[in-house]
Amino acid sequence: MRHLAFDLRTTHYSGIYRYGISLLHALDIGEIPGDCRLTAIAWPGRSRAIADELDHPRLARRLRFAEVPDDGGFIRDSPWLRDWLIRAGVDLYYSIHYIVDPLLPVPYLLTIHDLIRLKHPNLSTYTDAAFQAKFGRAEFEQMRAACERIGPDMHGVEKVPAGKEVFHRYFWAMNRQLATQCAGVVTVSHTVKRDIAQILDVPSEKIDVVSGAADGGIFRSQQDRDAIARVMAQHGLKSPFFLFVGLAHKRKRLDWLFAVLAQLKAELALCPPLVMVGDYGAYQGELERLVSAYALESQVRFLGRVDDDELVNLYHGATALVISSVDEGFCLPAVEALTCGTEVIVPDIPIMNEVVGDQGWYYGRDDADSLVRLLAEAYTAGFPHRATPIQSRFSWPTSAQRLMRLLLATADAKARIAS
Repeated sequence: MRHLAFDLRTTHYSGIYRYGISLLHALDIGEIPGDCRLTAIAWPGRSRAIADELDHPRLARRLRFAEVPDDGGFIRDSPWLRDWLIRAGVDLYYSIHYIVDPLLPVPYLLTIHDLIRLKHPNLSTYTDAAFQAKFGRAEFEQMRAACERIGPDMHGVEKVPAGKEVFHRYFWAMNRQLATQCAGVVTVSHTVKRDIAQILDVPSEKIDVVSGAADGGIFRSQQDRDAIARVMAQHGLKSPFFLFVGLAHKRKRLDWLFAVLAQLKAELALCPPLVMVGDYGAYQGELERLVSAYALESQVRFLGRVDDDELVNLYHGATALVISSVDEGFCLPAVEALTCGTEVIVPDIPIMNEVVGDQGWYYGRDDADSLVRLLAEAYTAGFPHRATPIQSRFSWPTSAQRLMRLLLATADAKARIAS
């Protein structure tokens, strides 16, 4: 009897959590051998909500839950979980997150979604001050102690200058330690796989790609014109408009995107609406101040978080999805938009070349003039049709199948080594 633990915990319910839930939801129960137990690890009180979100009756009969009561911060350190893994006879632990407890007593796999914090440390939202404000001084000191403990013994730690903030040094050192001692690393794209191999010195053969995808049951090229019209009317929208979907992380460069809109207005007298979808929380006030500073109040609309049924109709109603990021690990909104047949305007960076391919409209990553020209063309004349559904390339069932086979193979290999 093999026992696999699938940890769904994240520090907030963002794309990482959605990745894990989507993989479980898409899992064909036939892929789980009869002699295999699967336990989902969750925060206290979350098991019922996760079961409801999965909406997978056949899986629900096989899936068990374990709620971790003593590990509520950013740094993973749970005596309860370590003890439970032994008591429950877990053969392999898998985390959808990139930080796990380095003292886990069983073999484990972790997921590194990107290394943007290491590639672009100036764009990280987690300064030391921000970390302390969110998680408290005690956990910050725990992180500092971990840096001091790991650093001197870590090969290659000289890549991180001592003057860097504690969080940046911790992120590098802990990712390096975990990637070194784990049974394998899962990531979401070949672009990130190369980053992990190069930056963390992890052998490529130890890294497996399990990509994200758009839910083909929701995001599809077939349009429901009545539904599109209802959503447009609900939000007071009229075509043409551009769409942005995502959070307000610094790497998304929303300040730069607003500056581009202001340039378009000043140079070409064009004022295309930009519809923003996402929960910006504490950043909302700052974004609204930027919009006001650029005199874009009549153009930029904040819709907040919307459900997928509403989002698919916004994709269909939009002239194009605009991505302004410096870097991404996968870029799910681009995949969702293309699955709907919506044009996408993206920076010319490796991850977009991998995920979007020849179906996107590219501008130089830092070339505001190039983006201005693309927006003007799309807004005034429209693009020739380039977007085609890519569901065949990115599929949750395919990714779920790949992950389950990887977990089973790894558990079997570790069992043979142990015997």
